[in-house]
Amino acid sequence: MNRKDRTEHFRNEVTKEWYSWAYPHFYKAPVLSDEYEKEMETFFTREFRHYLAAYRIQQHYLAARLNPFTHYGINKINSDYEEYLNN
Repeated sequence: MNRKDRTEHFRNEVTKEWYSWAYPHFYKAPVLSDEYEKEMETFFTREFRHYLAAYRIQQHYLAARLNPFTHYGINKINSDYEEYLNN
């Protein structure tokens, strides 16, 4: 057995056997109703979309703040300039 096969065997078989012995609840998934699974999927999808929307807003604001041709960028440059002169 080459190294890649041994590693794959260890990951798939030995680790699973050890976890099933040490943590019996780890590999036994509870039986869930279809309605619950659908609600869970829609919840995670909705929360993921909220997270992505917030991330995109942050990235657009950062890009505008670093651009010297936008209102936010000009204000940032002026505030940094004033801070530099006062220190």
